[in-house]
Amino acid sequence: MAELSENETKVINCQEHGRPVLEGETLMSWTIKAHSSPMFLIDTIMGSIALIPASFIIYIYLLKHPGSNDDAILYSGIFGLCFWLFLWLRGVRQKTVYNYRITDQGGEVEYWEDYPENMGNFFKWLSVTSLIIIVCLIAVDPVFIWGLAGPVGIAVGGAKFFLGWENEKHHRVSSPWNEYNFVTVDRKRKMLVAHRTNLTVGFQIHLSKDLFDEFVDTLKVVLPPTAVFTEAPWSG
Repeated sequence: MAELSENETKVINCQEHGRPVLEGETLMSWTIKAHSSPMFLIDTIMGSIALIPASFIIYIYLLKHPGSNDDAILYSGIFGLCFWLFLWLRGVRQKTVYNYRITDQGGEVEYWEDYPENMGNFFKWLSVTSLIIIVCLIAVDPVFIWGLAGPVGIAVGGAKFFLGWENEKHHRVSSPWNEYNFVTVDRKRKMLVAHRTNLTVGFQIHLSKDLFDEFVDTLKVVLPPTAVFTEAPWSG
């Protein structure tokens, strides 16, 4: 997303709840939930890491028979896998809520992660509970401490992340439309990116399918006549 710079102050006029608000006539506004970045590479990485605790479980049940000496490996694998899957599905893959307002002067967006209001308290409770479980497992059998380098270590890192998690709202304002010379249209991800040159990251806009063509037509009106529209995947 484009950061607010000095030459962007001319498209804003007043403050609303402590943040800048665009001048001009409102042309479109909408709210949408979408992933903030492409998920294929992220899912590949997260899935590969999940194989680490899963391999502990497979080792016990396929290559050996469960026994008292194998409990540490088995339980650390189960605990690490469950926590990592939770971190993957409810953390990394969580969608973002985007609230857009488009005027004839520029665009603005307020965005935050799509969690219930009380999710922060739940994450803190989960983090504390997970750390207590780890300490208890080690107290029962010191062999569990070796798991801290593997699956249990993953859970500890995730617990620290959730313990300090806050669902902050962010606000971005675009440059004036007449400063954008290029638009990348990514129909697969249902998003457009207006940018000044082919090499810079610009103002990203996520859209629903029914608004896509309407917004493309709107941009063709407010952007300079020389602006180039290119249909291509956006990797940003």
